[in-house]
Amino acid sequence: MNDDSRSPARLGFVGHINDNKFLKDIMRALSATHEVRLADYFDDDAVRRMVAASDVIWVEWGTDLAAKIATLAPDKRKILRIHSFEAFTSYPATIPFERYSDVIFVSEYIRSLVAQQVPDMEDRTRTHIVRNGVDLSRFSLKTGNNPFDIAFVAMFRHVKNIPLLLQCFAALHARDPRYKLHIAGDFIGAEVDVNELGRYLSHIIEAMGLAGSIIFYGRIDDVHAWLADKNWIVSTSMREAHPLNLVEGMAVGLRPVVHNYPAAREVFDAEYVFNTVDQFVEMVLTSECRPERYREFVECNFPLDGQMEHIARILALGWDAGSGAARGAARSAAPSADGRREERGAAGAPAPGLVDADAPENRRVRSLLNLAEHYRRRGEEAKSEEYLAQARALMGKGPLS
Repeated sequence: MNDDSRSPARLGFVGHINDNKFLKDIMRALSATHEVRLADYFDDDAVRRMVAASDVIWVEWGTDLAAKIATLAPDKRKILRIHSFEAFTSYPATIPFERYSDVIFVSEYIRSLVAQQVPDMEDRTRTHIVRNGVDLSRFSLKTGNNPFDIAFVAMFRHVKNIPLLLQCFAALHARDPRYKLHIAGDFIGAEVDVNELGRYLSHIIEAMGLAGSIIFYGRIDDVHAWLADKNWIVSTSMREAHPLNLVEGMAVGLRPVVHNYPAAREVFDAEYVFNTVDQFVEMVLTSECRPERYREFVECNFPLDGQMEHIARILALGWDAGSGAARGAARSAAPSADGRREERGAAGAPAPGLVDADAPENRRVRSLLNLAEHYRRRGEEAKSEEYLAQARALMGKGPLS
């Protein structure tokens, strides 16, 4: 690459080469305007070469390696993205946040957990909420409709709460044995955890008499094709930030049924969230499935182009090496991933007189307004007015309640 100042900046990403599902769309989009490299997190030599050859370094996952990479090339700008599990470890307390110009979170809940460990984080860096975007060109709306097929997609470990999934399905199956549970994924984790969970699942499925109604597929390469003949997508996780598997399932037209993990209402409307086994059963038995509506929800709230617009604005922000405190005090007022402006003060509270659009109680109004704008841009004024009227009706019941 030449030294022409007009040449695209060189972006170096540090992530997991064999598991880059959260990065691949971002890297592909940025490669149109930047020179993009990826180094594996665990290959020290590759990381050092990439850092030396890059203008901006993007580090995925806020672990001990993020603390280590922060010390490399102190004169170069670095961006860190934290997903979810990191907030439940002691890693954040070890990260020198002042060496990162910007820290991206995919959930306000996760940002708040990290801030509990690092109370002065906002004084040391800029933070942003950028939710995962979905490339809808990769997901066509399903045409078939088998109302009794339920999908579950995850890597099998304790946080996915598969025992609760089986209890929910057993209760549903007792009410209507036509339902089948299709499970895609594989076991990960320590040997003892994998063996314990595997033996338990085999035992309890047989004990509940569900062996003929639960099908395991292993890891699926083409998840889109696998989802196409299902009707529901379920999550029983205890921890998520912005679950891409559920959002991609909605993009195909599956109806989400989501256990109420902390921050579930940041992402999903109340009609998709359950607390108890009984609520799960009633939700499945009484809900009308509307594939177009679920895809519209993703298109309007989590589009890839919205995520990329926000990332582009972050990349365009200035950075003065060594001025972490000043950068933190000037926390950015950048639009959120769906294109709306998130204006906050230094402490992260909504600016006076503004509505916190990420608050769970405002999520339905936000979705309706996004749908109205979406159809207005497509020239479908009647449909736009329909959604706008629904938003106004909800807003008329109180302050965006």
